[in-house]
Amino acid sequence: MSLRRWMPLAIGGILIIALLGIPLSPGTGQTSTGKPDGDSVDQPPDGEQSVAPSIELIVNVSLTAEQFTRLGQLNRAFMMKYPHIQVKLMNQAYGNEAYSLWLEQSRQGTAADIMLLPSAWIRPFAMQGYLKPVDSLLTGDALSDQMPGLIEPLKWNGYVWGMPKDYNPYLVFWNSQLLAEAGMSAPPDNWRSFEETALKLMERKPEAKLVNLAQGDLLQLLVWLRTFDPPGSPNGDSLLKPGAAVIEQLNWLQLAQPQLSKVGAQGGGYLLSDAISRNELLAAVMPWSEYLELTESVKNRLEINREAIVSPWLNGRSFAVSARSEAEDEALLWIQEMTDSLAQQQFYDESGVLPSRASLYGLGNAYQSDQSIVPPSWWVTIMNDMTYVESAASIDTNWPIRWREWQSQWEVHIDGAPQFFAFGDYIAKSK
Repeated sequence: MSLRRWMPLAIGGILIIALLGIPLSPGTGQTSTGKPDGDSVDQPPDGEQSVAPSIELIVNVSLTAEQFTRLGQLNRAFMMKYPHIQVKLMNQAYGNEAYSLWLEQSRQGTAADIMLLPSAWIRPFAMQGYLKPVDSLLTGDALSDQMPGLIEPLKWNGYVWGMPKDYNPYLVFWNSQLLAEAGMSAPPDNWRSFEETALKLMERKPEAKLVNLAQGDLLQLLVWLRTFDPPGSPNGDSLLKPGAAVIEQLNWLQLAQPQLSKVGAQGGGYLLSDAISRNELLAAVMPWSEYLELTESVKNRLEINREAIVSPWLNGRSFAVSARSEAEDEALLWIQEMTDSLAQQQFYDESGVLPSRASLYGLGNAYQSDQSIVPPSWWVTIMNDMTYVESAASIDTNWPIRWREWQSQWEVHIDGAPQFFAFGDYIAKSK
């Protein structure tokens, strides 16, 4: 066959091979989806599947046994959702000791990745360089759902250093029937009015107690004293710098000791409830969660002066990320899951500690069940009022130290005969 006849056949064969995609040289079928040097990361040797590296987080909290159990349930659900993140929860039983320990660990660089701190501790920890900002958690709906009364005290130097979990504010509850016996249609709104109410009540019902102040509870005492500040006064700014008015009130309480109740936290709910139902107690200072545990008949007797609520954020808690954590993204993810709306509603149902998300207040939120407790919507109005966060300005690096010193002094003096005199003298000298 002539060359002229072979040429079309040869060219046709080459075209067929090209169309079929048959490689003409070795190695052209290898691909790279990972490393830039061409080595494949999708096909481990021996057919093994690639596994994401495991990350471990340590979380320090100080919760009751019931609250810790609930957090443990949420944590297990988190680890099932994110199996590459293992989270170890550490519960310190005694609050004051726990926070002192965590402060020392932060100083030594051995702190846990995440800490559940009192909200008043967030700024001092941040000022000393012990925390990382959490601003990335506060975007979109997560930001709009936060209440200024909780988030503002966590800000410093242009950043947010903690994610609010909950708060359990102390409130002064007044027995409406005893107020009526003293000729009052509403709770007294200043100290002079309270003195007049107390004197009238002691004349008409000498066996009644004026107020319950549990032994050693500093926040309870300060909330009671600051309840009578005039409207617009900077009560929080001088919370640990009391003036002459507070010393005068302490002296008055010393003289009125026979008319004071000192029911403590252990079993206190039943005793307080009984005293109120028998009209033997005019006022009680208690956290919101303890109020919820009272019977409906007792709660119906109690009134709250919403215009005299003192720094409700002070008895709040916030999650914070340690500055030494090497797993910041995972820590923020865990905090996000622990503070989402469903987790907060469930926690409120079980503990009565108020949630930090505004959308959970009032009827109709998507996370309520038939058994849910509905936090009243008026709390949102209060926590959106910036006048309730003025006390954040007084929070500095020494706040935890001063608070512990005051708490220690109050615990010492409450058992002595002249406890109010002695405590007043101490704080007068500490100004």
